[in-house]
Amino acid sequence: MGTQTIRAAVVGAVGSSAVAARHIAKSGIQLVGIAGHEPRQEESHLRSLAKELAVDYFGFERVNDKSVVNQLQAWDVDFLFVVGLSQLVSSEILSTAHRGCVGYHPTALPKGRGRAPVAWIALGQVPAASTLFEIAEHADSGGILEQVPFQVTEDMDAADVTAECLRTLAQAMDQLLPKLEKLDWSPVPQDDSLATFLGKRDPGDGLINWHESAREVDALIRAAAPPHPGAYVYSKGQRLRILRSGGVVKKPKAAGVIGKVLRKIGEHYEVQCGDGVIRIGEICNDHGEPVHLRDGTLLGTRVEDELHALKKKIQELEAIVSNLTAADNELRERQ
Repeated sequence: MGTQTIRAAVVGAVGSSAVAARHIAKSGIQLVGIAGHEPRQEESHLRSLAKELAVDYFGFERVNDKSVVNQLQAWDVDFLFVVGLSQLVSSEILSTAHRGCVGYHPTALPKGRGRAPVAWIALGQVPAASTLFEIAEHADSGGILEQVPFQVTEDMDAADVTAECLRTLAQAMDQLLPKLEKLDWSPVPQDDSLATFLGKRDPGDGLINWHESAREVDALIRAAAPPHPGAYVYSKGQRLRILRSGGVVKKPKAAGVIGKVLRKIGEHYEVQCGDGVIRIGEICNDHGEPVHLRDGTLLGTRVEDELHALKKKIQELEAIVSNLTAADNELRERQ
């Protein structure tokens, strides 16, 4: 009598989804399909991965659509891995797996449930760990299957944190899959009394306030770094994205007005903060074009100056309108 073939599928969108799929494919569990998020008809890189691994692929925009449910049911899996997907899955999706659904979160659950974990980790607000857990009714609340902690240092940005997430996710998968091959499904319930929650972050949260300390500005730039959109400021009528921080200058040799470029050192610019000096690099505009700064450039806007300039323009426009109205009235009187 032959042994039972255990079947699994992956639902996801990003690099962590690919890590999960690759590790399942090389395990004793049969990877039968990958469902990849393809917003606005954009082709997912998971499509090419499925071709490489010679498994079925299904693209979707909304994970809870009936078409996704039908496809997962057709794959007839024992375990469903939902990894690297920002959308919450419905109970109908969960019911397509006969034995269990596995989720992934890069914090030491129950600490750090919620949104934008990589940014919050880079900000030093939550302990980091690649956690595989049973997907439950509430986000990130199910029993823990595997948890691999990792350290985050002050010089790491979002890309560095993401790399650590992928490295430790691979370890967690290697620990979990042999258990699932034996149908050992033993999630350890989380202690809800220890749970903390992370709020949603938007691109607008990357606006730099140079009046904060150099350490705070440094942390923000690192947290908003690629793969996120980047921290930003407004200067001379355009938005500038600052993609890299060179760190806080320990013994600055220059000082100046808050928010102004002090000098260029190699590939970095030194900028005065409210408390200390920071080095920044890889500056671009909204089109991704590199921007070069000069000493003394103000990175930001002075609200009172902007309001004064706006008021002056309004007065000029009012004068033009008044003159046009007077001319029009005079013309009417002549007629």
